[in-house]
Amino acid sequence: MADTSHLLTEIKMRLEDSGGTSFTDDEYKGILDSAVEEMCHTLNPLYLDGLCLHISVDTNSEGKAGLFAYDVTSKRQVLSAQVATTGEIPRFVDIISEEQAQKVLDNKYMGLDKNYPVAYIASEGGTSTNLNLYLFPKAEYTVILKIMTNPFGFGTASTTLGLDAKMDDVILDLAEYRLWKIDNKQERSQLAYKSAIDRINVLNEGVNV
Repeated sequence: MADTSHLLTEIKMRLEDSGGTSFTDDEYKGILDSAVEEMCHTLNPLYLDGLCLHISVDTNSEGKAGLFAYDVTSKRQVLSAQVATTGEIPRFVDIISEEQAQKVLDNKYMGLDKNYPVAYIASEGGTSTNLNLYLFPKAEYTVILKIMTNPFGFGTASTTLGLDAKMDDVILDLAEYRLWKIDNKQERSQLAYKSAIDRINVLNEGVNV
């Protein structure tokens, strides 16, 4: 398990700010949360089970399912989706943007195939946290979503994250990249980002071997 207090201390050391004068603890925690979120969207999902939940939602005849009851308050929390149909192998859903979905619907030459479902996530009623899943082709399905729990832990009383400690350096690299960028140290920012991507690539390649 990644220890949040350890990561907070480590990121201050990397920023040569052990006294916490460059950024407040809350700012550091916010950046670390953002780093974890970014990692979740680049690292193979097999590494992320400790941070994720699998939930099932049922779409109505219009392909719509509400997500608010499941504490999904950000589009970026949804890592993957599958359509489960009785007697059939679950099919992965391609999650696209609302703009991409509109292009698909507007293009009469681009057919919608139930074997290749797509979905987008959008807010309703002007409330950014009131999110719905919209599935195409429209039909009543059970959709299995893999979602990141939120918040990730740094901004709460939590002292551990549900991640293997081998992820620590990836989180720290991504946080360091963001913090150096804020501090206008572009060269150090890019070095940290390259280090993060290199570590992620090594981990992902290890899964695919």
